[in-house]
Amino acid sequence: MLSGIRNHNNFAGLDGLRVIIDAISEKPSNIEQIKTYCCTQSLELALSFDSTVCLLSYVGLIELNYDDSLLSRKTASSGHNIHKRVLELLIEKMIADKAIQDLFHPLGVKYDVVLDKIAVRNSSISLSLSGIKKLLIAVGFFDKSGLSENLLIINPEYTDFFKEIILPAIMPERTNEDEGMSLDELRSILEKKQLYGKMAEEFVLKYERTRLSGHPKLEKVKIISDVDCGAGYDVISFENLNSAEINRFIEVKSYTGKTQFYWSKNEVEEAQARGDVYFLYLVNREKVSDSAYIPHIIQAPFKNVFLNELVWNREPQSWRFFQE
Repeated sequence: MLSGIRNHNNFAGLDGLRVIIDAISEKPSNIEQIKTYCCTQSLELALSFDSTVCLLSYVGLIELNYDDSLLSRKTASSGHNIHKRVLELLIEKMIADKAIQDLFHPLGVKYDVVLDKIAVRNSSISLSLSGIKKLLIAVGFFDKSGLSENLLIINPEYTDFFKEIILPAIMPERTNEDEGMSLDELRSILEKKQLYGKMAEEFVLKYERTRLSGHPKLEKVKIISDVDCGAGYDVISFENLNSAEINRFIEVKSYTGKTQFYWSKNEVEEAQARGDVYFLYLVNREKVSDSAYIPHIIQAPFKNVFLNELVWNREPQSWRFFQE
């Protein structure tokens, strides 16, 4: 179980992992002899051997038998990319143990617009996993951001792994708890909302790239909501062809019939903070197939929607109650 390594704070890095695994012969070996050998190789291994053996056992690369002090290797060779294998197995085990959100909390994942990379807020990682965090830095999964002490940048080499393996495991299946609705009904509604939202976002992405056709950095116009669910906006773009940096942050809302949408507290706060560079794109799903259709675009919606009670009506849909 993960509890066995939560309190370990010092795991071997790239070279240390290879030394330890290579030191374990294919036949069972005495663990004390292996430890003595590894500890003579470097001070790092003298300090990290026990923790690293515990980690390698947790991910299933080695097998421990404490009754007769034997250590056997379950992998054929350490190889040049053993750190990648350790990392992949670690993530798979943490997902299986339902502990992955302690490392990658959905609200701790963000898309760094300046660096054009996925990032994780340092403060969102459980303190009990500080050793695992240091290991991920040591093996190159995380790059420390030069822009913020609280951001750990995911190495682009692992972007696909993060999107395909980690993201599906950390994203919540449900966004509310409607008492009068069965699980199947709720799941059906949420699936439709997700489908509608994705369709609207793809429409806006295409619209923006068409609007900015010829921009030298057009590939930077992208959907970020699938990575950063707490950003408060869905699409990043440029104001015009002369914009050198991302300066249009778009929240996409889809609807049918009369113009209406739901706006979360986080999105409202983001709209207030970003002011004129924040936009609402209201997409009528009944018209997206029309090649001439232009979404309803609202700049600075905190001022022009939230505070504009003469034009927009608003009503609360739920209240949060709590005790101090």
